[in-house]
Amino acid sequence: MKRFLTFLFAASALLAGGCSDSDTDDPAPPEAPAPVIKLPEAVAASPLSVSPEGGTSWFEYEVENPVEGEAIAASTTDAWVHSFDYSVSGRIGFAFDPSEGEVRIANVALTYKGAEKKVVTLLQPAPETPELTFDIRVSGIDGSSAVVAWTPSDDTASYVPMVVEKSLFDSYATEADYIRSDIEYIQGQADLAGKTFAEMLDMFLTTGPTGEQTISGLASDTDYYAYAYGMTAEGVATSAISKTEFRTGPFSCEFAIAHEETESTCDVEVTPSNTGCFYYFDLAAKADFDTWGTDAEIVASVVADLKETAAYYQANGYDLDWTDFLSIGPDGYEFTKLSPDTEYVVYAFALTEEGRPLTGVTRETVRTEAFVPTDDCTFGISFRNVSVTAFDISVRPSNAATRYYIGVCSKELFDKNTPSSIADAFIEMENGYEIDWAGNEYIWTGDVTVDTDTDLAMGDLDAGTDYVAVVFGVSTEGVRTTEVASAVQRTSELVPSTMTIGLNVRDVTASGAKFDVTPSNTDEVYFADVFVYDEYTAYDEGKEAYAEVYMDILKAYGLFDYSLYSGNRTVDFTDMLEPSTTYVAVAFGYNGGRTTKIFESEPFTTSAAASGTVAKTVRSRRHGSLGAFRPERRSIEKRLLVDAGSPRGTLARFSSVADLRELPLQGLRGEPSDAAGLRLRRF
Repeated sequence: MKRFLTFLFAASALLAGGCSDSDTDDPAPPEAPAPVIKLPEAVAASPLSVSPEGGTSWFEYEVENPVEGEAIAASTTDAWVHSFDYSVSGRIGFAFDPSEGEVRIANVALTYKGAEKKVVTLLQPAPETPELTFDIRVSGIDGSSAVVAWTPSDDTASYVPMVVEKSLFDSYATEADYIRSDIEYIQGQADLAGKTFAEMLDMFLTTGPTGEQTISGLASDTDYYAYAYGMTAEGVATSAISKTEFRTGPFSCEFAIAHEETESTCDVEVTPSNTGCFYYFDLAAKADFDTWGTDAEIVASVVADLKETAAYYQANGYDLDWTDFLSIGPDGYEFTKLSPDTEYVVYAFALTEEGRPLTGVTRETVRTEAFVPTDDCTFGISFRNVSVTAFDISVRPSNAATRYYIGVCSKELFDKNTPSSIADAFIEMENGYEIDWAGNEYIWTGDVTVDTDTDLAMGDLDAGTDYVAVVFGVSTEGVRTTEVASAVQRTSELVPSTMTIGLNVRDVTASGAKFDVTPSNTDEVYFADVFVYDEYTAYDEGKEAYAEVYMDILKAYGLFDYSLYSGNRTVDFTDMLEPSTTYVAVAFGYNGGRTTKIFESEPFTTSAAASGTVAKTVRSRRHGSLGAFRPERRSIEKRLLVDAGSPRGTLARFSSVADLRELPLQGLRGEPSDAAGLRLRRF
C-alpha cells in the first residue's frame, strides 16, 4: 500500500511538470554556506599570553566554507602588536614590543569576507622584578675600623648602605621596625643640618657597587652588622635587609701628636689610631707636669678636674656632661697665653665614659719659641692727672724713631697672662679694627702723653681699680719689635654722692615707653636704663649685683656711655621693649662706679601686641643707629679675661666659657652623629 501511494505522488508531479512553460521550469541552485572563522579553544576561551621581553608569536585559525580569492586579515589599535604574517596556512604570526613595565592587553580583530569577525586577546604581563639582594664583604677589621664593600644585584636600584652595632639592630622586633627607625634617624640628621628629609635621604642613598669603604669610629670587641636594603627617593623600602656580621678586634690606641709653636702659642693636632674611643688631651708646663705622679694618678686627677669643671658650668646653666669635654677621632686645639722659651708637655690618654683609663698617658715635650726683639728700644712709663675714671700715661722711648703702641688692661687680667700674650691680644684686637699699622692712629713715636679716654678710647675706667699700661714697639706690618714694658696705676677711689633721683614712667605702649629723670644735682652724672622686672628682682645675688653685671655687659660691648646722663632728661625707649613684659626704670649716680643707691620707678607692663601687626625692628640702643660710634671699647678685657670662679686644676682647656665653643660636635650627648657609634655611613 505504501509503495503504491508513493508512485501516485510521483506521477502527479510528472504530470504537473508537463504543463509548464519550457523557459521557467529549471530549478534554482542551492545557496552556498557562509564562511566561518574558527579558533582553537585555547585561543578563543582566554587571553593569549606573550612574553614581557618582546619578540614574535603566532596562533592557529581555520576558515570553514572558504570563498575562493578571499583571505583572512588581522588588525589592532594597540601599537605594541604589529607586523602580522600570513605566510603559513592556518597560522597568523605577529610581532610584539617589550613591556613598558605594566600589564597590558591588545585586542586583535580577525576579518574574512562574509564571515563574522573574531577577536583574539593578547596579554603581556609586567616583567618580573628580580629580588634585590646585596653581596656585602667585610675586611681589614681592627679595633676601631673595618673595610666594607656593598654590591647590589641590580646596579640601577637605589639603596641604603650602613653599619650598626648588632645589639641595636637585634633590639628591634622586625626588619620593618628597624627600617622605620632608620627613617627616624635620617629625619633627625636632617633636622640637625637644617635640610628636608628628601635632601638628607639623598645623601644616604647610592646605586651600584660602593667599592671598598673604610668605616671608622667603631668600638673595640663589639659585634656589628654591615647592612643594606633598597629604598626609593621617597623613603619607600623596596627589598628585605641584607646584612653581614663582623666583630671588631681588641682595644688598642696610639696617639700621633703634631704641634707648632710660637713664643706664646702651641697649635696641637692629635690623631688617635683608634677612631672609636673617647680620649682627652691637654697641655701643661713641664715643670708642673713632672710633679703629677704616675699615669694612673694623672688620669684620676684630670678626670676629677673635668667633672668639677662640668659641675661648675652646670651650676651656671650649661647643659653638658663631663664627657662632653672628651674627643673622638682627630682633634686639635691652639693653646695660648704661654711663656716664651718654656718647655710644655702635650699629653693624651684614652678612657671610658665612666672615666676608666684604657691606655697609658702619651707625652710629647714641646718648647715655645724665644722672643727675639728686632729693636732694643726701652720705654719709661709714668702717670699723672689720675682721677676716678681716667689717667694720663706718659711714655719716653729710648729711641725716638721707634714706632710703638700703648694699651691699658686691668691688673687682674695682666697677672693671669704673660706680657707676650697681652701684647698679642692687643695686636689681634687692632687687626679686628683693621688698623693701619703704617699710619699714625694709635701708633706713637717720641715722647708722648695720652689720656686713657680721649686718646686711647678706653671710656670710663672703674674707680679704685689697678690698671696696667702696656707699651711695645710694632712694625708697619703689625709685628711686635721690642720687649713689652708695663707699669701699674690705680684709679682714684669711689666718692659716694648724696644725689637723689626721681623717675616718672609715661607713654607706655606694646614696644616702648618714656621716663622722665629728675636728679637733685643737675651737674652729677647718673646711669639710667630699664631692667626686666622679674630678672632684676629674682637675681640670686641681689639687685645691686644685677646692676653691676648689667653695666659690665654694656661696657664689654661699648654701649655703657649711652646710658649715662646729667641734668633733667627724658629717656626714650620707644621701639626698644617687648610686648606684655614687666619692666622697671632705674637710675643711680655714677662716677667710675655706682655713687648712690639704686632709684626705681613703679613697675610697668607693656601692652600686648595688636593682632595682625607686623613686628617692628627693636633698636639695639637709644638715639637711633649706633653705626657712627665705635661698636666696642678698644679693650682686650673680654678677649682674655679668664673667669676667676671656674675651676682649673690640671686643665689648660675648658678653663673659660669661651672654650665651650671649642667642644667637638661628636662629643655632645643627645646629638645624632656618626661618631656616636649608632649608625655609620660608608664615608
